[in-house]
Amino acid sequence: MEDAKNDATIEHVFVVTHIGFYSSKPGRNGSGQMRALLDQFKSNKVKVVMSGHDHYFEHGISGNGLHYIITGGGGAPLYETKPELSLLYPHEVLVSDSIHNYLVVTVAGNWVEVIAKDLDGKVLDSFEIGTAPTCIEAKDCKDEKAGTCPGSWTCTVSYQCLWSCKAAQSCNQGSECKEAQPTGTCKGDWTCINSACQWDCAQTGECSTDTDCKDKKPLIKCDNSYFKCDANVCEFYCPTGGGSTSGNGTGNTGATGEQPSGDSAGGTANDSPGSSSSGCHHGPFHSGSGALWMFCLLLAAMVVRRRWI
Repeated sequence: MEDAKNDATIEHVFVVTHIGFYSSKPGRNGSGQMRALLDQFKSNKVKVVMSGHDHYFEHGISGNGLHYIITGGGGAPLYETKPELSLLYPHEVLVSDSIHNYLVVTVAGNWVEVIAKDLDGKVLDSFEIGTAPTCIEAKDCKDEKAGTCPGSWTCTVSYQCLWSCKAAQSCNQGSECKEAQPTGTCKGDWTCINSACQWDCAQTGECSTDTDCKDKKPLIKCDNSYFKCDANVCEFYCPTGGGSTSGNGTGNTGATGEQPSGDSAGGTANDSPGSSSSGCHHGPFHSGSGALWMFCLLLAAMVVRRRWI
C-alpha cells in the first residue's frame, strides 16, 4: 500500500480479505485485526474493502468512511443476518441480505462502479465512486437524508455527500467511557477496544436448547431441514440424502445422513461397493438387477463361444 500511495499512476486500491471488519451473523463480530487497519487503509488510497467468510451480502460504511462489502454468498448454505445486533460501533449498515450474490466492479479513470447482483442477475445494491460532483462543501449536503449513527455531513474528495459517524471517545479502559447508550442498541456496556470506546452487547446467546430454535425459518429450500442449538447459536441442518436403497432398509448416508449448513456441507458421489450412485456396481445386487446380470453373463458366453467356432 505504501508503494501505491507514492505512485501517482495508481488512483484506486481495493483490499480483498477473507474475514472483514464486521459481521451481522448472530454470534460473530468480525475481525479486530482488520478493524485495527482501518486508518491505514483510509490514508492509502483504499476505496473498497471486500471480504467473504459470512454467507450473505452486506454493504456498509466503516466508522472512518470506507465502503466495506461482505460477499460470501457464492453458493454455500446461507447464514442468517441481523445487523441490528452488531456489537461494534460506530459503523453504518446500508444493505444486509441473506442471499447468494456476486459483484461486478467497473473502473474507468477516476470512476468506480460496484454492482451486487443475485444469481438471476437482479441488482441488489450498487454505488459509485468518482461520479460528477454533488457537493463542494459540507453545507451543500444539508437536504440529504442523515445517516443512522450520530454524526454530520462531509463533502468527500470525490465531491460526494458522505454521512460521517461521530468518532468514538478515546480511552484506556472501559470505565472512562461516559457517553450515553447509543439509541436503539441492545443491552450491554461500554468497553475500550483499540483505545476507542465501543458499545458491547451482553452475550446472552441465541438459544439454550433445540426448542428455542424451532420457530426459525429455513434459509434455503431443503426437505426435512431443521435448526439445532450448538454453542448457544441456532445452526441450520440440511439432510444430504438418504432413503432405502436395498432390502436391508438402510441408505448410503450413514447413521444420520445429515450435515450442518456450514462451509463443509455438501454431498459427494458414493461409488463404494453396493452404493446407489452412478457407475459400476460390484457389491450386493440391488432389487431388480439380477436379470440384467444374467443377461450380461449370457452375452459374454456367446462372444467366447463365437471366437472358438
